[in-house]
Amino acid sequence: MRNLNTGVSRNDSLILPEDLIAIDRTLREGVDLEAMIARQVAPPRTSDHRGVQRIEWRKVTREGAARLFNAHLSDDIPLIDLHTEPADQKVFSIVVGFHVSTPERDAADLTGADIVGQKTLTAQRQATILENDLFWNGSTPHNMQGLLNYTGIQTLTVPLNAGGTSRKWEDKTAAERLNDVMLAWSMIQLRDAYHATIAIFNTTDTKWLHMPYSDTVPTTIWELLQNRGWFLAGMLTTEKVPSGTFVVAQNTKDVLEYAMPMDLTRQEPFRIGSMKEEIAFHERYGGAICYRPLGVLVVSGIA
Repeated sequence: MRNLNTGVSRNDSLILPEDLIAIDRTLREGVDLEAMIARQVAPPRTSDHRGVQRIEWRKVTREGAARLFNAHLSDDIPLIDLHTEPADQKVFSIVVGFHVSTPERDAADLTGADIVGQKTLTAQRQATILENDLFWNGSTPHNMQGLLNYTGIQTLTVPLNAGGTSRKWEDKTAAERLNDVMLAWSMIQLRDAYHATIAIFNTTDTKWLHMPYSDTVPTTIWELLQNRGWFLAGMLTTEKVPSGTFVVAQNTKDVLEYAMPMDLTRQEPFRIGSMKEEIAFHERYGGAICYRPLGVLVVSGIA
């Protein structure tokens, strides 16, 4: 290992070989599912080289449809009219790291604490927080679109309650809340060849879905949705989706992916002083890639 002060290779590393093995294992195991919500919503796109600066694709805006053949008409072959437009997204480097000093390491050894493992988890969590934020919200300064503001996706404002006074779930009956989710589901289903496979709700808003349907029907709306099997890929909750909003989508690779040319990867440790070393982590990330925006619906107005 190189000493940055002298340029001389050293063998008395603070980061031991077994530490590096533990770090790599921690990165593979990943953090908890809530932190990695974007990776549950969309499949990964990992085919791009880690050095790529920009990802390009064709975004489908409108499609044709097939029909039954009429043998009496010579021109009865329906031709699909696939309307596409070019789309691209810049790939960014997400970087994070930590220092380990000799006194810190000695203090951890006294208590049996895994200071390197703890710092690895924290570093990974911080990288994942940024990754998820870019997936959902993008970055205006960097001209990156997030799924919630993606050009061409469907949007829906839920209808008013029976009294015509409010759209909020706190002011609606269980039947009206269920109807809002059904309406969102149907807006994807009614599109040719699209299927609503996943729903993502704000964590706080889901309390209105976990209440009994009625005094005589103790089943919750959440359970009713699950029992009907509407969202085969699941129903998720996260604070990444803002309160008052939920998302319904077809989360298959032909509709939606997240671009990951290089997953979070440990770099070689290096000394930054006589009693301190640094470990850095690097990820190449392109955020949400939406090939067919009509397969995504963002619903608002429930809070």
